[in-house]
Amino acid sequence: MLFGGTTLAGVAFGDTWEWDGTDWTQVEDTGPVARSGHALAYDSNRSRVVLFGGAASDGTPRGDTWEWDGASWTQVEDTGPDARTDLQIAFDAKATKCVLFGGLAAANALRGDTWLWDGTKWTQAQDTGPGARRAHVQAYDAVRSGVVLFGGETGSGAVGDTWAWDGAVWTQRAHFGPPPSTSAALVFDGTVALLYGGVASLTDPNAKVFAGTWQWDGAHWAQRQDVGPGPRSSIAMAFDTARGCAVLFGGVAVPQASNTASSHLLGDTWEEQGSGPPVQVTALTVNPATVAAGGTTTIEADLSQRAPAGGAVVVVTAAGAAGVPNVDVPGGATSASATYTVPADTPPGDVTVTGQLAGSSQTATLHVTGAGGGATMTAFTITPSTMQSSQAANLVFQVDLTAPAPQGGVAVAITYEASSNGMISIAAGSTSGQITFPVGAGQVPAGQYQFDATLGGQTLSATLTSV
Repeated sequence: MLFGGTTLAGVAFGDTWEWDGTDWTQVEDTGPVARSGHALAYDSNRSRVVLFGGAASDGTPRGDTWEWDGASWTQVEDTGPDARTDLQIAFDAKATKCVLFGGLAAANALRGDTWLWDGTKWTQAQDTGPGARRAHVQAYDAVRSGVVLFGGETGSGAVGDTWAWDGAVWTQRAHFGPPPSTSAALVFDGTVALLYGGVASLTDPNAKVFAGTWQWDGAHWAQRQDVGPGPRSSIAMAFDTARGCAVLFGGVAVPQASNTASSHLLGDTWEEQGSGPPVQVTALTVNPATVAAGGTTTIEADLSQRAPAGGAVVVVTAAGAAGVPNVDVPGGATSASATYTVPADTPPGDVTVTGQLAGSSQTATLHVTGAGGGATMTAFTITPSTMQSSQAANLVFQVDLTAPAPQGGVAVAITYEASSNGMISIAAGSTSGQITFPVGAGQVPAGQYQFDATLGGQTLSATLTSV
């Protein structure tokens, strides 16, 4: 989700938006006052987004705490850290607390303090660790159970140091890596922390604006050779764990100190599809699992996480059956299905259906029966079996099965002297079916007439007598 922001021309926003993998939807326009420079963190223990601080349109720092429950904002605290902007928060899942560090308070005072939010109150932790700074980045590394902090701007300019918080103390982990920068973006993708963008100075109108992605594995930084969204700073970025990708929105393409910054704001959305665990197929089912040749079934595929924006295709194959469709999973969905009509000439037997996606594979067994679905005819009758040739009659032809008809039903052919006289359709789950033939007076001369009912390779006969 995304809240607030600024035009860099004295106007701040107070709107709330959510991204579903395909579209942005505005979900709320009430709650915290309009601001920028605030910090957000998702408390996965309580399923709440926590917001603290920021600056109002006139630049006044804020010191209020709000929570978003997925439907509305609630102010939960107005005491704790002093009012500040350009701070950072990350949720420490091991300690189940939000960790706040640094920022810029009133009178341009840089902060270097650490605060913890437990869902009820703020508690100040240690004052030792990274130097006072603003516009740095933080993310929680779930593999190494610590909050990672990089960069920011101190009183002497941008820095490029890396620190880790273990729940009790800060430890500097690296002096080298990405160039010193401020206002970048950092997320954890399930394996490594990903850093994107930033600017070399918040006060220099000619400062370099960075592009490119760096990754932190807990010990070393490495630059990824990827083509990304282009140079920018003041970026909003989060990791979508459900779909396994980093989502990036907006920023400013020139130095923030430039007098043209307000005309170089960005409103584009990007996803880093190479990050996080790949989307995989976790289950494949066919329903019904038993179907007659010529009948239909549904093939459903379940994914390990939401499909990316462009969707995902589970490639489906089957040994012994033709025309099996792939399952197209739309972007943002975790499952989808496709209808499969089993060719009428498919021989009876078990068919192994296989679905494959990104190196993952799942199978399901489809049991194909003969045209009758394993059911055979137990009786074929004509009522009345004897009629007066001089009188009209309604002849009812009925077929009874030994078992309920399968999915898609069955069709029994009625013939007289090898010529078709119609078809008895028996619905799925039914054990009998009939068809009525009205005949007029004198239409059936006196005599005996043998009719045949055929289902698959089975034929039963019944005789009509006309006197």
